[in-house]
Amino acid sequence: MTGKNKNLLELLDELDFLLNEYDDNPNNAIYFSRYLRLFLASAPKNGTLPTVEVMTMIKYLKPNIYRYMKKHSSTNPVIDLLGGLELDLEQTKTRLDEIKAEQSTE
Repeated sequence: MTGKNKNLLELLDELDFLLNEYDDNPNNAIYFSRYLRLFLASAPKNGTLPTVEVMTMIKYLKPNIYRYMKKHSSTNPVIDLLGGLELDLEQTKTRLDEIKAEQSTE
């Protein structure tokens, strides 16, 4: 399925999968980088993507992967730009749960 065909709930479920499935090892950064490209390509027609929330989750739950992606962001300016975005982790989890609940009822 291409990014443009995925809805927000599927994208957030995929983030959960990545966070649970892959160890915090820089060798796994490729999966998160691919996810971020797909995520950004899936911008909804109405509304915004929870980009800050996604980056916060990666930063706090996979800090080694996050640092690796930031360190190598010269090859991907989008990662460099997104790397500066973050919120409080608990606030982020609450917000993502709210978004998932909203998406589930649509």
